[in-house]
Amino acid sequence: DLFRRVIMNASPAILMTVLLIVLALFFFGTFIWFCERGEWVFRGDARLEGSPLKNTGAWMRLSSNGDAWEISPFESIPSAFWWTFVTISTVGYGDQVPYTTAGKLVGSVAMLYGTVILGLPLFVVGATFGQEYDRLMKTAKKRKAALAVREGRMKAQLVANKQVEYEQATRTFVGEYTAFVKSLQELGPVAGIPPELSRTWLDTLKSTLLDREPAVGLDRLSVRILTRLADAEELAVAAMSIEGGFSFGSSEDTDASPTLPVAPSFNTSQRGGTTPTSAKPTGPSKTLACCRKARLCWHKLSITCLQLPNVPQEMLVEALSECTRRASIKSSIACKKPGAVCRKTQHQGQIMKQQRSNQASVSVFDSEDHSGFGTERLCPTTPSPTGGSEA
Repeated sequence: DLFRRVIMNASPAILMTVLLIVLALFFFGTFIWFCERGEWVFRGDARLEGSPLKNTGAWMRLSSNGDAWEISPFESIPSAFWWTFVTISTVGYGDQVPYTTAGKLVGSVAMLYGTVILGLPLFVVGATFGQEYDRLMKTAKKRKAALAVREGRMKAQLVANKQVEYEQATRTFVGEYTAFVKSLQELGPVAGIPPELSRTWLDTLKSTLLDREPAVGLDRLSVRILTRLADAEELAVAAMSIEGGFSFGSSEDTDASPTLPVAPSFNTSQRGGTTPTSAKPTGPSKTLACCRKARLCWHKLSITCLQLPNVPQEMLVEALSECTRRASIKSSIACKKPGAVCRKTQHQGQIMKQQRSNQASVSVFDSEDHSGFGTERLCPTTPSPTGGSEA
């Protein structure tokens, strides 16, 4: 492409050079023929003895020493074109050489003419080549710069897309973390999970996510959390079975131990005696529902944590700080008055106390007769309105 453009742009100079060369061929060829042709020798002349042209005649001239005759190399004007072309191109092949002073003068002028006519077009061609080469280099630079800009835009777009993905991942993580913390706050009072244990789980999760390989730590934490939730579910199912009455199992399972009912709780705040309270949503059914909710939230949080290793460290630290801030806000909202004890903590203590009393009741029931269900040991004794006691 570069050569084609150079030839096209320098074509006027090249055509002019060709025209000057053609003119020089005719002009200098004619002059050198007139100066160096010598004399015409007719056939039969003694000077043509031994020459292949003795029967036709030829142009002959004296040799350079002037002591012998030789056939002139400039036989005609067209035959002198070769000498002209070789001379103006400054090659000087040497097969045709002028001997006379006039011939040498013509040869000198031809050499100068060749130097001039060859120098001018070559200068034009060289200048055109330089211009085209510069233009080609500038085009290549522009193309390279455009490719660099395009690659930069593509890289910036990829970085922006990754940034959006990282922000989406951290936003999802914060949401799932908040949901898991909320489920733990709901589960703790009804399942007897201390707040210190929940905080330990959350702190372990944060430290695990900041490790280089968090997968192992997440697996260990999952085992701890899911094991504790499974135990709480088993206790809730056992409590629901006790409330529903005996369940001696099927005929195939003869070694199954009976499931005992939980002694009903009584409300002594009303006047006129004690009356059993109705089932509240804080019973075993709610415990089971809270455990399942907490397990589901943990599974979602674990799946979200698997996307965090690709997130930059500073974004991960910022997301964990946001999680801590939200958890602290929720805990401050749970305790409305400063210095007061949270209702959930009070309710948690009541539930733990009731579980201990239920375990003691079951141990007492095992030593009594099964016919009366041991109700005199299971039911607490409360004062009656008449001054006595009532079971």
